[in-house]
Formats: sequence, C-alpha cells, structure tokens
Amino acid sequence: MNKEDALKRLASIEEETKELKRIISNDWTTITDFHSACKWLGKNGDSLLSKWKQADLSNQQIHGLMLETCIEAVNTENGKRWGPDWNNRDQYKYYNWFEKTTSGWVLFSFFSYFCISFAGAAMYFESKEKALHGAKHFIEYYKVWLG
Repeated sequence: MNKEDALKRLASIEEETKELKRIISNDWTTITDFHSACKWLGKNGDSLLSKWKQADLSNQQIHGLMLETCIEAVNTENGKRWGPDWNNRDQYKYYNWFEKTTSGWVLFSFFSYFCISFAGAAMYFESKEKALHGAKHFIEYYKVWLG
C-alpha cells in the first residue's frame, strides 16, 4: 500500500468512525437547540439561517422553522423520522400549549390528540417525554414564533 492509498483508507475509516459514534450516541435528549438539531439531522444550521434570511422571512417565521427543525430532530431516531399519521386514530400526537401571561409565554400543558390538528403538523411530538423536552429546551423559539 502506498501513501496515497493509506490516506484514502484513513479518511474512509475516520468517516466510518464518525458514523458509528453517531449511532452509538443516538440519544435525542442531547438535542437542546437549533444547531444541535441540525447536527443530529446532518444539516448545516448556518447555511439554513442564511438561506431563510435571504428569502426575506420574518424573525417570527425563521424561529418557526428553527422550532420545526428541532422537533423534526427529536422525532428522528436511527435515521427514521416519526410523523403524525392522521389516518391512524390510535396514534397519539403530542404538542405543547402555551399561554401568555404578564411575565411572557408559559407552558400551560401538553396535549395529545388522535386526529385533530391545532398546531402545524410539523409541531407534533411522538411522545409526552419528547413534548416536555421540547417545551423545556426550545422555549426561546416558541416565544418568538408565538409572537
């Protein structure tokens, strides 16, 4: 094996090692903000933000997209994304409900609906635990998105 082949093999091993580490540490609770969500999904967060700003989206719209990205990441495990199946009445779909108080937006509760949509379809979580995780860690995105 020559040096060039060795460098190619090393690059291949390093890439495989990264993928194996990602699989081993597949814990959605590590997703706590937009950038960790993008990393989880293999997206470039800075590139997305730049694209959204160039599209002249409002700050509220951008935060809504950031929130959707975070929820998508939390709902993705082992490369498979969970999404609400509106034809399945037995599937629980969780979303967070906030109320505005004098001190700002406060998590009022979380709810599960079988087939009724009050939040955008991208704003639903697969489980109660994931919804509560989102309410705790993505609160700043919710605040701006809700206005």
